[in-house]
Order: sequence, then C-alpha cells, then structure tokens
Amino acid sequence: MTFCKNMKNITLLSISMLALTTLVSCGSDTSNDERQQLARQLKASANESALVSVSRFTVEGVTEDKASMKSRIAYGKTFHVKACLSSKLGKSLQYQTFYVSGENFQTVERTADDNSCIFWDEPITMDYSLPNTYLPMGERVVTLATSANISYDLKLSMNQYTNSIIHRNNYVMKTSLNKNRLSADEIINVKNVKITPKGFGQVDPRNDNLIIDQKVVVNGCLNLKANGSSLSNEFVKARLINLEKQENGEEHAVTEMYDITDGQLDESGCGEIKFYLEHERYTNTRRIPFNLEIEVQNETLQNAKVTRGLCLYPWSNNGWIFAEVSRTGKCEKDNNNQRARLFVDEVNYSFLGHDNNNGFHLNKNLDLVIEKSFIVKMYPKVNYGNYVHHMNPIEPFYQGKLKLEVYFLAPLQGDIDLTNENKHKFKLISVASREVEVENNLLKARIDMPIKFVDMPYIHTRTYAAIKLSPILREGDDPRNAPRPAWAAGTFHASSKSFHSILHTQLQVTDKFEEQDFTNTKIDKKMNEMVQLENYLEKLSNDVKGVTKKDIIAAKLAPRYNKSSEAIFSDELKKHELFDETIKVDHTGLNKKLIEENKLTTTEISKLYEDQYDSATLAKLCGTFFSQEKTGLIWKSYSDYNMKKCIESPWEFMMITPVSHVQEILSKPRVSHSNTIRISKSTGSGTYFTENRRVGFSHGYKTGVGAKLDFKLPFGEKLPVSGGVGVSAGYDWSTAWSLDRSNGDNNRSDSGQSIDLYAEAITLNFEARTHQCFMIEGTSKFKAEWISDKYPSNHGLGGRLVYNTVNNPIRYKVCKPSAGKERLEETWYFTGEGFQFNSILRDRLGMTENQYTMMFRGRKTLYKFTDFLAKASSSMFNIKERKTQSPDVYMLDVYKSYKEAFDSNHDLIDDQAIPGTVEKYDPIKNGGDHNFSEDKCELPPDQYNHASIDFC
Repeated sequence: MTFCKNMKNITLLSISMLALTTLVSCGSDTSNDERQQLARQLKASANESALVSVSRFTVEGVTEDKASMKSRIAYGKTFHVKACLSSKLGKSLQYQTFYVSGENFQTVERTADDNSCIFWDEPITMDYSLPNTYLPMGERVVTLATSANISYDLKLSMNQYTNSIIHRNNYVMKTSLNKNRLSADEIINVKNVKITPKGFGQVDPRNDNLIIDQKVVVNGCLNLKANGSSLSNEFVKARLINLEKQENGEEHAVTEMYDITDGQLDESGCGEIKFYLEHERYTNTRRIPFNLEIEVQNETLQNAKVTRGLCLYPWSNNGWIFAEVSRTGKCEKDNNNQRARLFVDEVNYSFLGHDNNNGFHLNKNLDLVIEKSFIVKMYPKVNYGNYVHHMNPIEPFYQGKLKLEVYFLAPLQGDIDLTNENKHKFKLISVASREVEVENNLLKARIDMPIKFVDMPYIHTRTYAAIKLSPILREGDDPRNAPRPAWAAGTFHASSKSFHSILHTQLQVTDKFEEQDFTNTKIDKKMNEMVQLENYLEKLSNDVKGVTKKDIIAAKLAPRYNKSSEAIFSDELKKHELFDETIKVDHTGLNKKLIEENKLTTTEISKLYEDQYDSATLAKLCGTFFSQEKTGLIWKSYSDYNMKKCIESPWEFMMITPVSHVQEILSKPRVSHSNTIRISKSTGSGTYFTENRRVGFSHGYKTGVGAKLDFKLPFGEKLPVSGGVGVSAGYDWSTAWSLDRSNGDNNRSDSGQSIDLYAEAITLNFEARTHQCFMIEGTSKFKAEWISDKYPSNHGLGGRLVYNTVNNPIRYKVCKPSAGKERLEETWYFTGEGFQFNSILRDRLGMTENQYTMMFRGRKTLYKFTDFLAKASSSMFNIKERKTQSPDVYMLDVYKSYKEAFDSNHDLIDDQAIPGTVEKYDPIKNGGDHNFSEDKCELPPDQYNHASIDFC
C-alpha cells in the first residue's frame, strides 16, 4: 500500500477515518468505482457515530409569493433557514464549505460563517389541504465539501401555516402527527353569516307575475379552516341552490350571485354578496331549504368552497324571519301545505244602463236579449293560508291582470243561499267573462250581461251572482305556481241602481295539485260538500271557456223552431175550433169576392196591412162574409139581413188583424221609446145618494170575446215556478170615444181596496225582411129563427121572426205576393206589482212571492190581458154577493181563471206572442178604432168644442 505525501490536514483522526481519508484522497492506484463503493460503506458506519452535527436549526425569515399584494394567501413560501454545525471532535468548522442536498432539492454550496453556521433557502408550494401541524418535509444532507464522507442527515418537519421548520433529530413530537388532508369543502370556513332581503330585483313584483326575483344580500366572512386566518381581498363566486328544485329535477334550482362589494372580499375577509333569488310566491308558505356555496377563485386554495345550509322564508322581508342558518340542512315543515288562493269577500254593482246602439239583440222568432251593463268594483286579495311572521295570511292583490267571470244564478224555488244541496235548483241566467286590470288594489270594470227577455223576472227578484277570479297564465307559466281561483257568491239585485253584495258563500277547497295530501279520512263532510259545489261551479266555468259575449248572445238567440214564422202561425190557426179552415187569397182574389162597388182600392189595401183602415173599408169587406145581392126596382138594397147590419156597423161583424211574419232581422234594434203603465184594479163597497141629470153620447163597439176563448199558443218552455206565467186570448182590443154632458148633486161615502200592477214597456225599432199579411176574421152574425107564440099574433101567424147572434166561422188571410224590407216597431212588457221592495212581512225579493209577474210582447198582447181583467170584473160584479171580494182574492181568482181559460195545457210561450210574428197596432192614427153609434154620427171634428158645437 502506498501513502500520499500530503498528510498535514489529518490529525487526531481515528484509524478508520484515516484509512477512509487515505483511500479517498489517494486514488491513483484505486479505481473510481472502488472509491465510491468504499465511501458508501464508510459513510454508513460514520453516521452511527457522526463527526458533524447540527447544534441549532432556525428559520431566519420567510418570503411569501402572492398573486396580489392585497391577498393574504401565498401560493408559495421561501424559508430562509440557518443550521449551525458542530464537530464531536471539537474541531472548528468555521469557513468550511458544505454542500446541502436532498430529494427534490437542488444541491447548494454554502460556506460556514464565523459561528460555523450555514444559510440556505427552502422553497415550498403552499398546499392548504394540509392540516395545521408539523409534517415531514424530507431530509437534507449537509456534507463537508473537502471530505464527502463527512456529512449529516438533517430530518426536517414543517408547519406551513406557522412559518416554522424543525429538525426531528433532537426533537420529540408531543402529539401524534395528523397527516389527513382536508377536502376542497374543508379548506375554508364561513362565519358571521347574515342574510337580508332588500325588496325586489329586476322582475316587476306585480301580482300577476307568478315568479319574482327577490334581492337578497348575504354577508359573511371567510377564513382558512386550518388556522383561522381571513381570506383578505380574495375573489369569490357564490350561488344559492334550491334543494327542493334540485331534488325534483326542476329548472332554475341554482341562482348565481350577480354582484359582490368591490368585486372581492375586504381586508377582514368579509364581503356582501348579492343575489336575485327567484321566488314562486303563490306556492305554499314554508321555509325552503337552500345551500349557500361560496367558492374562492384562487388556484392555490384549489378553488376551495364552503357550503352552508339555509332555511329561507321569502314571504317576509324581515331579516330574522327571512332566513335561518341550518347546520343540519333540515327546515321546519309547513302546517298548511296549500297554495295561495285569490280571495274576494264583497263586491259593488252599479247599473250603467243599456247600450242603445249595441245592447239589444233579436232573432227571427223575435226572442229578445238585452245587454245590461254594470260597473263591478271590488278589492281582490290573496289568501296565503298561513304565515310565520303575522297572524293574518290575507294580503291585498295590489296590481296585475286577472280573469273575471260573473255568473247570474236564479233560484227556481225561492232559496236564499247557494249550497251543495240546492245547487240543482238554480238556473244560469247569464255570464260575462273578461280580463281586468287591478290598480292600487282596486278592480273596477264594466261587464255586459246578455239576458233573455223572458228571464227578466229572475234578475228582478233575488238572484245570485257567483264571482270567479282566476290568474291569467302566460306562455311558459306553470299552473302549480299560480294562485288558486277565488269562487264566491252573494245576492244580486239588478233593479237597484247600486247594489252592495256581501259574498257570504266562500269556497276554500282542496288544492287539486296537492290533493294527494287530502285523500285521507281527515276531510270532513263539510269539505266534501264544498268540493262538490266548487266542481259544479267549475263545470259552468269550463262550459264557457273560450266563449265570447257574441257566442253567448248567439246561443241565447238560437232558433227554437225549424219552421218559419209563417208556418208556425199557420199551424196555430188550424187549432182554432170555432173557425173553419182559413181561406188564403191575394189582393186579386179578395176583390173577386166583392161586387164592383165594394172592390178595394190599392190605397185601402195598403192601409189594411198597416192597421190604418177606416169604417168605409170595413163596410166593403162585409161582402166577404155575406151575400151582396140587391133587390128593389128603383132603390136597391141588400137582401141579406146580415149584410144590411154589417154595412151599418161593420166593426161588430169582423176583426182585422194585420201581421208581419219576420224572415230575417236586417238591422240592430234601437230603442224608440219606453214608459211605465199602471194597471189598477179596485174593489169596495159604499152607500150614496145622488141626483143626476145627464145628456150624453156614447160610441163604441163590442168584440167577439165570447166566441174566441179557445185561442191558445202552445210554444216555448214553461216557467218553473208558480206565478210569473202569461196568457193570451184571440180577441182584439178596442178603444171607445165618448162624450158626457151632465150636472147634478152627489153625496157619497165609500171604502175600498186596490192592487196596482205596473207594466214597464220598451219599444224597439228595427228593419226586417218580412211577409206582410192581414187577417179578416168573422166575429158574429145573425141567425133568423121563428118563435111560435101561445096566442095568435103577427097578423094571425101565431109567432114572430127573431134574429139571434151566433158565431161566424169564416176567416181569410190576405198576403202580399212576396217578402220585402219593412221598418217595424215592437214593444216588450214586464208586468208586476210594482217595484217597492221594502216590506216587513213579505219577501219581495223571492220569486215565489211575486205571483203577478207576466211578460208580454206586442201591444195587442198586453191589451188582450187588460181586456180580460175588465171582462172578469164584469162577471164578478154580476154575481150577487153580500160583500165584494178583497182585491187580493179577486186578483188571484182572475189569474186562476185566466190560466184555466187560456192555458189548460200549460203550454204558453214566455212572451205570449206567436214566434216571429208582429201584430200591427196603430193607436196614433186611430186606424181600426173608429166607432159609430146607431145615429150614424162620425167622430167629432178636429178642434171640437162641446160648448159651442153640436156633436151630432
């Protein structure tokens, strides 16, 4: 073995170290591989009794690497460490050169200072998923540069949060190491969470918006969970997750934040995060479970996020009620579990009137529909079922659009309330539906209620108005988010100018979208009844869904018969047993039946069509019933006794009835005039003394009442209650002109009672295509009979010839060759006791207590009825009685007799006129009303003054 010459640096070494040094230093005779192998072997033995050690290890400083100067989160740190070395042999290591190496560490060369300490940097990448504790960071090998076999293995542990590194060679850990990493959801923490509602956001909170966005501000402070240090000036993203929607797979379950104060957290790691939170306002009030997720936009933190459970109650703007922080994620359940519903408890109706241009509608049967216009005013509300923040769950419906439906329901048997038990006793009179706008909690709208003329008695008496308010769904709206409709009903009285109705029938039934929650036995009988009643009303609503006012009017005016009005009239004529078959002729055929001097001129025929004929025309028409043969050599006269008498007073032998058969209505009916007629009937008794001297004239003619009591009109539906039915008769109405001159003295004492009937009349003018005709009907004639006397008389013939009045069964119908346009006027009458409804004993609003209600179409139809009252009066007073009947007994008896006489089959139509046929009546021009007395006196001349001019 050969030794190197330079041995001056080797002193006081052990033989083994000397041998190592010698081998490492003198390598001329030894290969490099052999030296490295030997060094490794000696190094292993040297560490067992290391000659160099670290006596003190400290962190002299830390440099942090941050993305922003304001941020407190470093993505990396550089630890400036110091290791002071010592030799177990007492050798000074000052100014010695050392190498520091290690795994994943770039070897550095450092020279010891005068304290035998060396300095180097330990760079690390921050990992915030690590726990806040000392964790092994690897080994560092400190090697003497001049002697590779002299080194020290430095075992380091680091706490990145406390900026400290320790070497575990001489340090025993007091606690066991926690090496479990934190998940991304555990790195950060949020505290001091406060959620405050700030009114409403970008979506207008109109009540017809089913979903609104509520502006929500979330305040909170973020820190690191490991050491509690705040996340100062960090950028974050946040979102609210509706767990109900997420669980059900619904859309819009996640709401992203739209703003954060200054775009980032403040110096304290706190921020004010803002959301527009969508809110289905009409779903059942409850605390809705949400998750608040906040994510830090920092890759160093691995975009860590924190989740906090919330229970939000968006029906309140009170912060402490609006939100609760839930550690468990569970929220208190709602005790009602029903959607909100619209609610209305009272309504005001103001009668606006009739639209003269568009308020009246006719069909070819002359069925009349009148549009009654009302102003409806109410204050709709929303009933949320239950509230957490106050006791009253009802709030005003401030603004928005709703669908308003109004139904007029008439009780057929006098019911005073609408219930499930009696709903089948109500008749639907009219309905109106329209969209309405609510402003400042006020709903005010005009409704036009089309009402059939024959249904007027129902709305004159007690009627129910059922109100339905329902939401208007836009495209995309979920009906489950809409409030349930409001159904309420209360009394209605159309005769009042203004009527306030308390809607005492309120339906608060189950939610059909939540009906599975109510299918148990908890539903009591009352709830079931309300459900059935709502179903009944909902059926009415479904029946008119999508139906316009025009459709409703058309349905009310649907033709009742497949036949034309002329065919219906002809069928009716065949039912009159007291007439032979009607003879139909035209103008030419009528004149062929008359001798030359009796033939009618064109003007006379035209006036017959318009009910404007005179006595001369009537006299000519006598030839249609009786023989026109004349006898006599110089002065010829009619040989027929009836012809002679008819010429003298033709009105006693015939009736003229002009009619127009409507084929089509050509114009909108307009009001010509209207009025109210009083029909008074009185009874009484009295005593009197009178002295009277009288001179006077009386002119009049009698009608064939006794011969025409079989005239019945079997058309239309019957009224469903007692009273309120109409009748008609086949005799004509006449007027009489008279003049009395009298003087005298009279002392009188009377007592009596009366019942007043009133007839409201409205006359419409309209253009129609008609076929004009007139009827010539025989009333009576004389029949000669020989009466034998007991004693010889009459020049010994033993009897005499008398003329008795008998029925004349001949009837003609004369019509124009073709139909044409005609301007018509027709009058409709509503009759009853009057319209004073204040009574302490009677229920004047009840249909069953208004038995004198009748409906008439046509002047002649009404006058036939009043004429019957007059004839009935005569019959009554011809009966010898001790006391006169009281007017109520009398009137009831008259009505009963009238029905028995003219309605034995209970088949009268409602307006008591033949469908589609207008009977002409001309009281103004006095046509057909000229009356003559036996002395051939004509009507008084114009400007007649009875004091200076003789009447006849």
